Amino acid sequence: MLNNSYDTTLSSLGLKGEFNSYDLNVTIENSSATMYMAGNTLPSVGNIGQTKELFFLKIQKTIMCKPPQYLSGCGKLALKFVFHNNDSAQLHTLEAIMAAMVMIGVLIFAVQATTITPLTSSTANAHIESQLYTLGQDMVMALDHSQYDQDSQLKQEIIGWSGDEYVWNATHYKSRTNGSDTISGPVKELLQQTLVAKGIGHNMEFTFRLDSENTLTSPYIYNGDPSDNAVIVSRKVVLSNSDLTNPSSFENKTSIPDMDNTTDFYNIVDVKLTMWRM
Repeated sequence: MLNNSYDTTLSSLGLKGEFNSYDLNVTIENSSATMYMAGNTLPSVGNIGQTKELFFLKIQKTIMCKPPQYLSGCGKLALKFVFHNNDSAQLHTLEAIMAAMVMIGVLIFAVQATTITPLTSSTANAHIESQLYTLGQDMVMALDHSQYDQDSQLKQEIIGWSGDEYVWNATHYKSRTNGSDTISGPVKELLQQTLVAKGIGHNMEFTFRLDSENTLTSPYIYNGDPSDNAVIVSRKVVLSNSDLTNPSSFENKTSIPDMDNTTDFYNIVDVKLTMWRM
């Protein structure tokens, strides 16, 4: 078969492919001479198995057999395979390795560049932020509402402020400096029923002017650092001298100064409410 249909036989044995091809030679010889040979004659000299892409495989085994009538005695069966060098296979392998390295690099970069957490911005979080903002706006508007000739609950909270910072202790908003000092009234009730009951973290702070150029922000209620998805709502409250029983005492406690001694105007306090999901 090797002598009559050499290429067909190589293909059927899987020795002839797109990237590598082989030559096959089957030789039967005894100790003194070649008895039978089939396939291509192997070169006596040349580049056979000399480079790293090529190798020479020889399987040799002495066998005991009953020789054909035209052969006398038994000999050796030698199979010789020669791998031909093919640069295209090497290039395809290199391209595959480089492509795999690029893909792995892209995946590593993407994972390191994007950290996914429960607070990562998304469409769902944007919807939650919008709900929190609407809730906060409704709360400060309700607290700042006043009936005729009466101060709003938000203004009353500022006027009654002792200047301390308060934290939630699971039952009350308690002063950091005076354990017996707690917040009471409509503001505390609204925050507790609306935000604390829903597990919404919140801080409240007052920002006011010290002079024509500088402002100061003082914490009123503090429950921790807000997340990146926190929302802030604010409401400005105008204070007048007539709103305060003792303006000097009020300034000493809160550090909110009288911005105009010639008029009834005292100061403007910007109430900021920060909210975030716990």
